[in-house]
Order: sequence, then C-alpha cells, then structure tokens
Amino acid sequence: MKKFVFLGIFISLLFISSCTPSSWDNREYYFSEGFADLAKLDAKHNTSFYTERLNSSMIALDNIEPFIADVEEFRENVRKTRDGPDKEALVNFATVRITMALSQKNFQLAQKIGDIGLTSDESGFSCGEFEYIYEASNLYNKSLVYAQKARSDLDTILYEYRKIPHVQELVGLDENKTKFYYFHLGNIKNILKSNERALTEICKIRVVKN
Repeated sequence: MKKFVFLGIFISLLFISSCTPSSWDNREYYFSEGFADLAKLDAKHNTSFYTERLNSSMIALDNIEPFIADVEEFRENVRKTRDGPDKEALVNFATVRITMALSQKNFQLAQKIGDIGLTSDESGFSCGEFEYIYEASNLYNKSLVYAQKARSDLDTILYEYRKIPHVQELVGLDENKTKFYYFHLGNIKNILKSNERALTEICKIRVVKN
C-alpha cells in the first residue's frame, strides 16, 4: 500500500513540475546579464568576442559547431524572456556571434585547402587544380559575406539600442571594438578576384558563387 501512496505522490510532483514555467519564461533579462552569460560560453569554447579576428585569433575549428549550438540554445532561451528592447538586442547580438563564428569556420576551411586553392601563390597554378580553386573561392566568399554581415549588424546594434544601459560600453566603440573589425576584408576580395580571373579567363571555367 505504501508503494502505491509513494507512486501517487511522485506522479503528482512530476505533473506539477512539468506544468511549472522554466526560469526563462517571461523573465526580466537585461542586456548586461545576457552579455555576461555569452562571455561564459566564450570561455567554455576558449574564445572571446573582443579578440576574434580572421586569420589571427579565431575560434578553433573543432570548437565552432559546439559553440554555435550553445549560442543557438541561449538565443532560444532569450526569446522566452519578457519582451522589450533588451531582449531584442540580446537576440540580435547572439545572432551576430553565430555569424562571426560562421565567417571564421569558412575562412579556416578555405585555409585547410592550402596553396592549391589559390592562384596568387608563388608556385603558380594549374587548370587541373580548378576543383580546389573553385572550392576555396566558395569558402572564402562565404567567409567574406558572413564577416560583412556581422560588422554591419554590430553597427546596427550599437546605434539602434544605444539607449539600453551598457550596450555601447559592452559591445565596444572606437578603440574598444572587437578585433573582428580590424581584418582587412580586401585580402579576401583579392583572393576571389585572382581565382575568378584564372578560372574564367585562363581555364575558361564558369564561376558560380554559392
């Protein structure tokens, strides 16, 4: 009899807990809190929003997908919180962190192809290497697009949510900006121009950017 009583209590508690809103539901959640929680995710994956920069201080390639998964989970939790400008700013900032990571992912995948994917390297190139050149171009182009979007969206956050306490201070203005701004995207554009010219004019291969 005692077993049935215990089982009934356990089921009742389980039902009550399943009906209880999570700690995120309609919670007041400020931008500064969310920024701090995202910084913890940075530390977990051995990176930092402030220091990430293409071709320099990048998230380790093996860490990028787990990092994105964690930020996506964070973003979904933020969407459960109370509506307001802080919520909007945090959702958008989390999206920027994902975009920055995708830029770094594609850049590193392009680098892994090596000089065989470039037409501007000292050893020259062969049209027989067109598959590597084409793949490298696609990856560098994706990295470029993501990088441009991340920078643009960061600028938008800094302007549109400038009245939210600590947004400009935490995201950073002027010399306090993330190092992600300081990689010269013209370097990628030069690679793309060189590769496209070689494939279209020399190798007579039509280039379609993905």
